[in-house]
Amino acid sequence: MQTEFSRKVVLSVVKTYEDQEFNQVTQGATELSDLKFVDCQFNNCRFEDLTLTNVQFQECSFSHCTIANVTTTFSAGRNLQFEQCNLIGISWGELVIDKYSLVIDRLTNSLLKYNNFIGMELPNFSFTTNEILNSNFEDCNLQKAQFNGCELADTQFISDDLRRADFTAAHNYFVDLQTSRIEKASFSFPDVMGLLESLDIKIKADCKI
Repeated sequence: MQTEFSRKVVLSVVKTYEDQEFNQVTQGATELSDLKFVDCQFNNCRFEDLTLTNVQFQECSFSHCTIANVTTTFSAGRNLQFEQCNLIGISWGELVIDKYSLVIDRLTNSLLKYNNFIGMELPNFSFTTNEILNSNFEDCNLQKAQFNGCELADTQFISDDLRRADFTAAHNYFVDLQTSRIEKASFSFPDVMGLLESLDIKIKADCKI
């Protein structure tokens, strides 16, 4: 059974949707192309295994949505907001329009898994309140970014600028100290000890003779 959203996609080739609300839409294993969404709201929607070709999302909000395993070509996002969403298998760097625009404007109480952030400008961005699992930040500007209180299991930071970033009470992250800058960043014990993993050194307990 087609949803209202899927019927619109079938009937429209090059189409702009502006200031519209989509509720409880389920779309999967299909290709969407030549679409533009501006100031739209997506609530309780589920998008899985989609291929997006020349699709743009601008100033859109997503609430209680699941977006998983989306492949993008010539597609972009700008100033998107996510609240209580499941975001799985997304490469955010592929959605960047230019280095002066943000793909994600706000991210709250969401689960991110198998996400990639590569070559992105994210200074001062707040990831607080989110879980970010099995994900990768590489060659990103994360100056003054806030990860405080985040669960970051198997999430790695490689060749990033983490100066003045806040990892207070964050857990289970891996930071490559040999490629990343961490001057004046904040960390908490005991997780800060994990920073030494990238240095190929051995730490031994004190031995009393």
